[in-house]
Amino acid sequence: MRSAFLIFLLLPFIIYGQHESDTINQKDEELKSLSDYFSKGKIKGHFRTYFMHTNNNGELSDYHALGTGLGVGYETASFKGVKAVISGFIIHNITSSNLNTPDPLTGIYNRYEIGLFDIEHRDNKHDLDRLEELYITYSNNHHEITFGKQFLETPILNAQDSRMRPNLFEGIVYEYYNPDKSINWEGGYIYRFSPRSTVEWYKTTETIGLYNKNSHEENEGLRPDSKGVIYGKIGIKHNSFRAELWDFYFENLINNSLFISEYDNKQFKLGLQLFHQKSVQSKSFEEFYHEHDHSASYISTMAGYKLTNGIIKIAYSRIGNKGQYLIPREYGKEKMYTTMPRERLEGIADANVYYIASEFKISHKINLRTSAGYFDIPSPSDATKNRYGLPSFYQGVIDFQYHFTGFLEGMETRLLLTRKFDASNNTELAYEINRVNMTNFNIILNYHFNQNKPYQYHGHK
Repeated sequence: MRSAFLIFLLLPFIIYGQHESDTINQKDEELKSLSDYFSKGKIKGHFRTYFMHTNNNGELSDYHALGTGLGVGYETASFKGVKAVISGFIIHNITSSNLNTPDPLTGIYNRYEIGLFDIEHRDNKHDLDRLEELYITYSNNHHEITFGKQFLETPILNAQDSRMRPNLFEGIVYEYYNPDKSINWEGGYIYRFSPRSTVEWYKTTETIGLYNKNSHEENEGLRPDSKGVIYGKIGIKHNSFRAELWDFYFENLINNSLFISEYDNKQFKLGLQLFHQKSVQSKSFEEFYHEHDHSASYISTMAGYKLTNGIIKIAYSRIGNKGQYLIPREYGKEKMYTTMPRERLEGIADANVYYIASEFKISHKINLRTSAGYFDIPSPSDATKNRYGLPSFYQGVIDFQYHFTGFLEGMETRLLLTRKFDASNNTELAYEINRVNMTNFNIILNYHFNQNKPYQYHGHK
């Protein structure tokens, strides 16, 4: 029923714009009526099929899932810098393991495959549709203001698009970017969220804690009291050097500051990140996170050496021992230089990560990335430093991407293989399943139409 409604909602825009989709950049003087404003817009779309398989150790449960989906959107022409966008996506669970039944040995539920569908309703296989974009934007002289439901990509609020659909955000966002100027800035206020692996839009108080509910049963019924996130950035660039200062204030909960500095020339790439967070003195934070006067910090560094068609990088990250690094998982994934697919360090304190990676553009069609890391983490039974019970581990990743050309321009396929090994001894099964001594394999097929640049694929720049 929801799918039919979504199609009905988008159908008038699809029909209206289908014959004029190549005229999106019409000059104002060519738009003589409201009819022109809509008829000279364009349709955009995205077809995605995703197969995932997780192989756990020994008698622990294995899982698989195959999902497919179609997204359609419409973008009006621009009139005096103003345009509007609407889009939605429909997902179907073609086949999967029983994702609603816990592993019989540990009582732990599936972790990865359910993320393709709806974590709030694990038995939902068909009613998987979502209104995604619905915004109006105004652009003028390198300034842009966007209001409504939109994609967003920042170091903390981001798509984390490694399932069927990414995160989306509702609010007002302002950006100034001029490639000829050395200073740029952006900021916004976000008050509603539609996290990855859900099909609804939620208020701030409803989103925090959607993920990992079984890790915080003591929080059952608790809703952090927050009206949203206010964030800002100022950036500078000069020749091969750039620096950014970000601040994210989660109202009534926590403030996060991040400094990023990078040097990138023809032969080397160097990077430094410094992060610090401090809790707001509020009853809401203390009740939900069970901490008082919280603070945490991390440092992440990277050095890369460039080759003819690729780069080899080494990186190191250190999370301090004063407090856990806490960011709502529903809003995005950390972007440390050591971040790898299928794991994150949110909820961890006193950790060291060592990382090496290579990225090669083998041809104009083929990209290959490989990486390996060692994550030295406190004991999973130490809840003061390890919120989600993650053991220390070694991880290896192979990421192969193929981009089609010619008649299949816009189609791409991706093979992602992740293997994680337990780095400690005698890890309990409840800490092992879906975390270590496991392999996660993914085959992803995407087809984007009427989206000319890679950043348009997920809506973010």
